Amino acid sequence: MPDTTPILSTSGPFLERAVQVLSEGGLVITPSVTNYILVCDATNRDAVRRVFDVKKRRQTGPLSVALPDTSDIGQYVHIPDWVSQYALDSLFPGEIAMIFRHKYPFPRELVSGLPTLAITISSDRNFGPLVKEYGKPLAGTSANISGQGNIFVSLEKAMEDIGDKVDLILDGGPTVAQAFAEHTDRVNTLVDFTQGEPWLVRKGWVPVEKIQQFFPNLNLDTDAYSAGFEERVNSVVTAVNDSPAMLQTHE
Repeated sequence: MPDTTPILSTSGPFLERAVQVLSEGGLVITPSVTNYILVCDATNRDAVRRVFDVKKRRQTGPLSVALPDTSDIGQYVHIPDWVSQYALDSLFPGEIAMIFRHKYPFPRELVSGLPTLAITISSDRNFGPLVKEYGKPLAGTSANISGQGNIFVSLEKAMEDIGDKVDLILDGGPTVAQAFAEHTDRVNTLVDFTQGEPWLVRKGWVPVEKIQQFFPNLNLDTDAYSAGFEERVNSVVTAVNDSPAMLQTHE
């Protein structure tokens, strides 16, 4: 990491340099539709570990993964029969993340030892082309120190929190969501498809009503989901503590 982190404006050429940094295991701050986010190569274990270190993020908080196109989804996760390609193509690209069971051997740290993974396909005019140009999954999370809740992360906030700990900053100006200060959910909507029915995990930029057009049985009890998720995470942590060898199974 350089003494002074390079900053590139997305109004000029930036893709080639960003792809180079990512391919070398670097960390990049980039705008998305909602927040400024921190991204790295999702298949690079050292890069993923750096994301956790930079954010001071607990190891039980899995990262989401951005894919280039809906045609790539089946390569990395198991899609239930009741989730149609039409629904995926209609909701993606968009500021929604969907949780499925993963089948690609991502680093254990990325998924926090869980069998599930949140995937997204961005509609952002900067981040979307970056993922496509890179051609591989990018792990992403908000570009701020962890533990501050679902706050809005501007470029200024990202630079203040972690700007000196990354390898490249992409300056795309204010995000789309930044213009909507009255919008209380300036994060990606999150839905879990691993529970036998679609379950809303977190309200966000994509309205619940849009998701219900394709999944009218969407469970809206986010409190119950959170309680169940904590139980699943705790069971993984307990299993790892009881069996150190389990750490080797996700190498």
